[in-house]
Amino acid sequence: MDAERTQNLTDEKDLVLSGRASLEAVRAARRQAEYGSDKYWKTLRDVLEKSAELTEQAWNLRERLLTLHHYPQGGQHAYRQSDSAFVYHKERLDALLQIIDKRQLTHSARKEMSPALKPDISPIAQRLFIERVVNTRDEPKCPRRSFVTDIRVAYGKATVMGRWTSWCWCTIRDRQVPPTDLRAVEIFPHSLGQQWMTFIFGPEARGQLYTVANGLLLPPNLAEQFNQYRVTLAPTNHRWNDNNDPWTWKLVIVDRKGLWNEIMDCGMRYSELHNRSIPFQDVVRPNGKFLFFHYLCAMLLQARRDAEYGAMLNESGLEDAWTDEGRVHSGPYIRDTVLGGIVEQFHEFGVSQTFRTKIMAHSRPTDDTEEEAVNVLVSIDPQAEMAEDSESEEEATECVDEMIEEFLGNEA
Repeated sequence: MDAERTQNLTDEKDLVLSGRASLEAVRAARRQAEYGSDKYWKTLRDVLEKSAELTEQAWNLRERLLTLHHYPQGGQHAYRQSDSAFVYHKERLDALLQIIDKRQLTHSARKEMSPALKPDISPIAQRLFIERVVNTRDEPKCPRRSFVTDIRVAYGKATVMGRWTSWCWCTIRDRQVPPTDLRAVEIFPHSLGQQWMTFIFGPEARGQLYTVANGLLLPPNLAEQFNQYRVTLAPTNHRWNDNNDPWTWKLVIVDRKGLWNEIMDCGMRYSELHNRSIPFQDVVRPNGKFLFFHYLCAMLLQARRDAEYGAMLNESGLEDAWTDEGRVHSGPYIRDTVLGGIVEQFHEFGVSQTFRTKIMAHSRPTDDTEEEAVNVLVSIDPQAEMAEDSESEEEATECVDEMIEEFLGNEA
């Protein structure tokens, strides 16, 4: 390298390192701010924006150093994993910033209002309730890091020659990939909160919101469509074997008109994935009740889309395994007042009586003494939310540090 290029790279490196040092001061200011104040939201946003900026600067610097020094032996593999990590973290930071903007806007409403869902909800409340659920498809998703880690361990652990690897197994590609090539997705949306989950599924769902029972590990494109309720999972109607092991599952492409010929990030068309079995590698499985609820939301949105085109809903996926005689999960699934509201909307869109009857077979009776009313808006727990913000900051700054280590290593 000539002297000018060397000096430019040195200046850029110093700029990144200086920015990293100043990031700690912004984090300290956020910790001192009162939760919910304008200063709190500003400093939290500053930390994440500055982390994103420094990560990109460090990444670009690393790119230039690699171009100058060429790839070291085996470097292509390391570069592939690092590139995946950069894209993954950038995606999460972008989502976090959108979530913070929304939280700031709704903070006052959550603080001042607490409309309740009583066990015996009215038809109007039913409709509003269902709309709130399906509208989560438009929300940015950034599951907390601890949830992502648990999902990777439960559904993505991979072995080579009998030894665990740091990569994850992708059931769609049928091979190992960097962990950041996959996305941990929520089956029942985290943004609705634990109270809503318990209200819908009953007392046995308490404490399940952030567990592996409420998640999947999917490639990015497929994860996005799952979050949009355009793709879902249904049971295959058979078990692994005769030992009463968990049910196996398959992908159902619900929005065929919109997705059928689209190509995923792994090069496959969605049509190739329809009815494809999802081979979980362990006895750990997502909760069948949560997947049934996701399936219903997906089918309801598809019924609305079909109505716009004057078509009837394709009722695929409601296999015998969903019916009362062959339950995927023992016991009733969903509160009858919630399920009744969903069935009523299916009726409005001309879905068959047979389909609606099968759905109602999974209702659980409402017991007025079972639970208290549930707040429609998730109640505020400042300490818990600040702890989660600290976790997000920690993840963002760790990503900056990883990128800095990368370019320092390539500088040597």
